[in-house]
Amino acid sequence: MTAVALPPVTVDELLRAQGADPARLGTRHAALAAIAEEALEAGAAAVRPGVTWSWREVRGVHPGRVLLDGAGPLRHAALAEGLAGASRVAAAALTLGPGLERLVVSHVMGRPSLALALDAYGSTVLMRLGTEAREAIAAEAAGHGLAMGPSLFPGMPGWPVVPGQAELLGLLDAPPDGLTLTELGMLVPGKSLTFLVGAGRGLAPGGAPCDGCDASPRCSHRA
Repeated sequence: MTAVALPPVTVDELLRAQGADPARLGTRHAALAAIAEEALEAGAAAVRPGVTWSWREVRGVHPGRVLLDGAGPLRHAALAEGLAGASRVAAAALTLGPGLERLVVSHVMGRPSLALALDAYGSTVLMRLGTEAREAIAAEAAGHGLAMGPSLFPGMPGWPVVPGQAELLGLLDAPPDGLTLTELGMLVPGKSLTFLVGAGRGLAPGGAPCDGCDASPRCSHRA
């Protein structure tokens, strides 16, 4: 598992992640900024991030089916399309650990505004760690003369969460500490994400792990 440094988040970034425009808050800015500052400090203390990825060689990409070294076939047309031209595949998983989730729950009833700020902090940090992980994977691929394709993730059109999450986690040498999967394909802790990305010669560069999400254009948690 790769050692991870928490990306910095400012008060204004956290306010925007909650849907607020710092420039328009007026007299509410001081109160909300104080809550945001508390959330930044408490959230950073509660988060225990884990990031890992593993490489697999591509044995073949056929219509509706992808064959990877040391794994069963992935029978999804979306993956076959997204991995066309790839010679290697990286499966990645990230989690912030259970501490932040427990902290959010502890404040839901008594201090809901702080709970919301903590949740927004977690989402912001997770998305940024996902982007950093993709950049690190891209650097490894570039060292072999390979370009990265688009990020693919369980739950995208054509790759259902069930069995997608289990398939992706099965490609890892080992998941991050504490990351588990429910029967419904939900990652536990909730502030976790996974993605798959192909690398090959001449592939068109892909985007960040969340670029394929339907909510991406309006998501306030993106870096």
